[in-house]
Amino acid sequence: MVRVHGNWCGPNWTAGQVKPASEITRADLKVKCLDTLDCGCKQHDITIGTVGHSFATDEKLRRIAEREALRVWWPYYAMKARMVAEAMAKSRWFRGK
Repeated sequence: MVRVHGNWCGPNWTAGQVKPASEITRADLKVKCLDTLDCGCKQHDITIGTVGHSFATDEKLRRIAEREALRVWWPYYAMKARMVAEAMAKSRWFRGK
């Protein structure tokens, strides 16, 4: 488990708890995201929980994270957004796509 940001960003970090996205519950869906990056991660986790991993889902989160890294002035947030974007870009290597 690595909590990267907020309630939703990080491997096995779902709804503010150590939990794989594949085990998301209805109660988890009520946990709010903190900002645009966190909302992107939440949507990513929801999709994984309902239909599984896909390149399209990872790519959507990568684009959101890259946009956030360029949009904000707060360096710590931008660094976390870049980390998420890089992880999503590399995820396709691990899935052999």
